[in-house]
Amino acid sequence: PLDLVFFDPPYALVQEPGGRRLVLDTLAELVERSLATDGVVVLHVPRNLLDERAFAPTLTVRRRVYGTNAIWYVGSARAEDPA
Repeated sequence: PLDLVFFDPPYALVQEPGGRRLVLDTLAELVERSLATDGVVVLHVPRNLLDERAFAPTLTVRRRVYGTNAIWYVGSARAEDPA
């Protein structure tokens, strides 16, 4: 399993709705299949392009904004499940 993944898709892809859906679906699959339980994916996208509702409910997300860029820290909701 991977502990840290940097995911920086082309801006043109994430700005188009179909491409954005593809990126978010790929991200969810990456977390589910390849990320360690306490691992994190660092997603770089344009600022204000995504909000928390865009991500699959199986993911945990935190956003940091730097100028015109947003950095999302994405992990598995399993990591927060004490069961």
